[in-house]
Amino acid sequence: MGEPRGRLLTFLPYLLLVLAHLPFVLDVEQPSTFSDELAYLGQARYLAGRAPLPNLQGTAFHHFGYSLFLVPAMRIFPEPLDAFRAALVTNAFLVSLLFFPLAYLLRAFAGKDRATAA
Repeated sequence: MGEPRGRLLTFLPYLLLVLAHLPFVLDVEQPSTFSDELAYLGQARYLAGRAPLPNLQGTAFHHFGYSLFLVPAMRIFPEPLDAFRAALVTNAFLVSLLFFPLAYLLRAFAGKDRATAA
């Protein structure tokens, strides 16, 4: 199989996974795990220059790393509900990335090396 076609066949399931996640996130209007999502969304809004740093004293520590992925959504969408939905779409792209290491592991356990797998 040619190299470009092999890459397309590897990338296509990723896109299908993203599209499979989207119907489940586009109708969500509020966080389900409020303290967690409040922290990450609040930090992303702060990093995007849209709001002050949220006061989360007395709660668990939330690292800012994940919030960095959400900053573009906070910069592009000024309305909170739109920004929240954009964060959910970002999550669909991120969780679908798990396809690549799982496909690699599946190929490794199936006994196929990289040359014959794609």
